[in-house]
Order: sequence, then C-alpha cells, then structure tokens
Amino acid sequence: MHAKAQRFERDGCHACGANGMVPVHFFRACSRQLITMSNSPRLQRVLALCADVLERPGAERMAYLANACAGDFRLRASVESVLVALKDARQFMDVADIRGDNFAEYVGEAAGDYSLDELLGISPLGAVYRATNAEGEVFAIRVVRGHLWARELIERFSDEVETYSCIRHRAIASLLDGGVSVNGSPYLVYEFVDGEPIDQYSDGHGLNVEQRLALMRTVCQAAHAGHTHLTAWRSLRPSNVLVTADGTPKLLDFALATLLHRQHGPVRSQDTTLSSMWMSEFAAPETVDGAAPSISADVYSLGAMLFELLSGQRRPPYLRDEAVDAGEVRLASAQVKHNEDWALRKAIAHRRSTTVEKLEYELSGDIDAMIDKATSPQVSHRFDSASSVARAITRYLNHQPLLLDDDQLSTQSVNSTRAFVLGMTAGGIVLAAFAYLHFVEGLF
Repeated sequence: MHAKAQRFERDGCHACGANGMVPVHFFRACSRQLITMSNSPRLQRVLALCADVLERPGAERMAYLANACAGDFRLRASVESVLVALKDARQFMDVADIRGDNFAEYVGEAAGDYSLDELLGISPLGAVYRATNAEGEVFAIRVVRGHLWARELIERFSDEVETYSCIRHRAIASLLDGGVSVNGSPYLVYEFVDGEPIDQYSDGHGLNVEQRLALMRTVCQAAHAGHTHLTAWRSLRPSNVLVTADGTPKLLDFALATLLHRQHGPVRSQDTTLSSMWMSEFAAPETVDGAAPSISADVYSLGAMLFELLSGQRRPPYLRDEAVDAGEVRLASAQVKHNEDWALRKAIAHRRSTTVEKLEYELSGDIDAMIDKATSPQVSHRFDSASSVARAITRYLNHQPLLLDDDQLSTQSVNSTRAFVLGMTAGGIVLAAFAYLHFVEGLF
C-alpha cells in the first residue's frame, strides 16, 4: 500500500477538526476557486471526492473512497494525498475560527420554549439539535449561523417562519416554530424524524429498483408540494431524506433555503460565503455558480438522487464548459456496466435484490432516459417540475410509455410494441402450425 494511503487509513478518522470532522464548507469554498481556475477534469473529481469523503464518519471513509474510485488507483492515490496534506495542515488552522460557532456549548441551553438536549450534527449552515419542550415532546431544532443573517432582517424572521409553519405534507418534516436565540442566531423548530437516510434505508432493506422508484416518487411529490408554496429546497440529497420505520420518506429543512435567500437576495457567483455551503454532487450546475434556489435546480437534485439510489454510485458532476452530450458515462446503467470492481458490482446488485446483468438491463432505456432528462445541464431540457418526474416514475411502474418529449415515445414504449408484435407473430405461427397439422391429419 502507498505510504500516504497507509497514513490516511491510520489517521483518516482524525483528519482535521474535532471529532474527526473537517470544516467541509471551508474546504469546498477553497476547492471551488481552484476548480474555477483549472480546466482539469481530474482536479475537479479529486477535490469533489475529498469533500465527500470528509463528510462521512471516520470509520466509513476508507470504504466509501474505495467504492467511489471503483478501481481507479491513480484517482484514489490523488485523493489520499490531498487528505493527508489536510491533516498535515491541521496545526496551522484553527477550526473554531473557521466554523465561527462552538455549537457543542449550546447543549443544555434554551432556545425559546425548547431545551437543546443533544447535538445531532453540524453543517456549513449551522447545527441540528434534539430538543424537548416543557411537555416532554421531542423536536429537531436547526440553529442557523448568525453571520448568515443581516441584523436588520432578523426582526422579520418570526413572521417569515409563520408563513410556512401552517403547511403540512406526510412526506415533509413540518416546520413548526422559529425564533432568535439569546446569542442572536435564528433557529427553526421542525418535527423530529426518527429514520434512516434514504440510501441507507434502501440498501439495508434490500429494496429492488421498482421499490426504490416508488420511494423516490413520494419524495418528488413532497418536493412539488413545497414548490406549490413558493419554496425551493436546494438541499435535496440522500442525507436530507429520512425514511421512517413504516417506510415513509420525510424531506428535511423545509423552507430553509428560501428563508436564507430572502435574507440575502441572489447570491453572486463570486461570493463563496453562502453559495459554497450548498455545493454537493447533487447540486445543479447553475446553483453551484450562485444562482437562486429554483424548481429546476431541485429537479436536477432529484435526478442525481435517482442516479445514486438506483446505480449505487454518485453521478459524475458536470464540468465547466463541458459539452452537453457527455456520452455513455453519464448513464446510470453505464456505471454498473463499466465498473471494473466485480465484487462491488455484485454487492450493489445484491443490495437491490438482483444480479449485475439484470440491474444493468433494468436501468438501461427508460430509467437512463428519465435520469438524463432530469439532470440535463441545460435548464430548458429538464422536466418542468418535480411533479413531472413523479408522473414519469408512475408511468414506468405501470409499464406505460414515459412520453419524455411531446413528439417522441420512450424506449419502453418501443420495446413494449416490439414485444407485442413479436408475441402476435409467435401466436400466429403456433396457430398456423396447428391448422397445418389438422389439415394433414384430415388427409389421412
């Protein structure tokens, strides 16, 4: 094993930051500038993978990196080199200064009528706590970093929250309340969801392709419900969709992106303070460049989620100035077909209760076309709404043509017609054979 790889495997759980977590938003902000200055697809892929690895718990990082590199040893060595360099640079960085908040200190304090009982996680936007009220009811509270809000606009925060707190949907974690904490940071009170991220739930329960599509249809319908109330998500990714024990997916962070956008207005592409916090391989290209939250950007994120949930691998990100037609590499089925790690391919198929060959076949055609349309780099080529994605999934599950374009039938409809014609032809041959035999028998 390469020396740097050995160092990463030995020390990776503690690379940069308290509790083994690097300030990923800071890394993304820096890497975004490097990506902008470079035309190297390799550099973009390395930096994106570094950020993704560091977002995961220390014990899971090596396995995730091996999965993501899929047998590309040069790519893996490059990522490991960057990660080791980050660890070496730790002594020159004060993570507390980069984060700007010590959220662990808030445990035990009050936020309005709620007690912050447990720190559940920290993100570039703030922290999430498990909280209770005087009656012992459990909630999830997101404390948003105070510096993301203009002080003169915080006074309107409670009124803004009240606008969305009356909205209910079975697949959306309800926004219930909000306010401003003692230290001046706004907070949002959400329904507490006890569940697993949608990708982990699907793998753990061995859901097949159709069952995963059914889950994502509910997610698309919930996203559309948010859109009808004039709020975009911008945070649609597997970790922000939890599935409860009864199989109901719940979208988290309802209205958060819209509330932040109203505070800031459109984010300039050169302003990495806020836009870099939304960066992920599930973000639409225009969002990463600083565009406002939008329905079309959420449609892209839904397509990227479908890609990973069905193929078991992240969708390769679009690069700046990349041609629209990027070829087969962008297809979900190709990720299964061309993965050189046979053991990994078998594991991915097994978690979908099928074989490698059947998974590749099932993803090709309509599913590839559906995801490709949702994740087009050109906004005008995407589905016009999350509801349209849900309808396409429904038609697929009902074995109907997807009708992705007004003047073009989907692959499935062509295959269905071909199967029907072949079936009729085969039936005709059988009938003709019986008639011929009956005729011959009549001669004797």
